[in-house]
Amino acid sequence: MIYIAGIARQAPEPVFSVAEELAFQSFHSVFKSGLNDPALVNAAMLSMVFAATEGIMDQECLGYQGQAISYIREKVSSPVEATSESTIGAILLLAGVEVCGNPYSLFFV
Repeated sequence: MIYIAGIARQAPEPVFSVAEELAFQSFHSVFKSGLNDPALVNAAMLSMVFAATEGIMDQECLGYQGQAISYIREKVSSPVEATSESTIGAILLLAGVEVCGNPYSLFFV
């Protein structure tokens, strides 16, 4: 279970790192413009809760995931919003959780 917990903490790494020992972008540097994008906020919360639950997709994770996907779906209908940094960041955070949560992904090989 320790190995799985370590992988769960890596879920947000496409965008930022929550582990102090890594020399990677910090949470603060990624969100320096503020958390005014609901897609990004929900994707970030999903990553944090996923890491806190050590890779278990509980009801709280599913709620954040559903909200992030809904907001992303709205944003991709606009060429300007679809290519914004916050939309791309939200998509990367969702992808990070999917890769870390899938026991059949190449990440585990």
